[in-house]
Amino acid sequence: MLAAVAVAWACVAPPPAEYDTRVDAKKWVETLSDEIREGDGLVIHPFANWLVGCYGDWPIRFKVERRLAPGFVVEVLRPNTLTVMSEHPREPLTEFLNRHRFGRVFYLAERINVPAGEFPVRLHREIQRVFEDDGYEKTDSGRTWATELTVYRRASMKELE
Repeated sequence: MLAAVAVAWACVAPPPAEYDTRVDAKKWVETLSDEIREGDGLVIHPFANWLVGCYGDWPIRFKVERRLAPGFVVEVLRPNTLTVMSEHPREPLTEFLNRHRFGRVFYLAERINVPAGEFPVRLHREIQRVFEDDGYEKTDSGRTWATELTVYRRASMKELE
């Protein structure tokens, strides 16, 4: 009888959940939405597309992507946006950056807390190298446990300011 009362009470008045701000990925998407401007570029790590889809201000659609579980991804329908969907991001990212010649690019990464040799971290490091190789400098970043938002500026644009 006591168990039934406890279950009923838990359903009617559940205890408040503690929200761990150390793993607060939502705040980085909110920061991104507040700071990014129309002409800025946005690069999204493949594991961060869901974050932007859930918490971002832009329209989305679901796109079939069999290389990643669960078989589809969120496609962010914002101009000047690239979601990296390849294990080898150099070519698509370099082409994206060179085609648009952004003065400022935001990069949102997720699941970068896993061991260094695992796919999310290897891909994250490769994306960072492409930015550096293409003449972008990290000007600002913020990170929680598994999520990082980084702002890059093209070095030549920074000198003009």
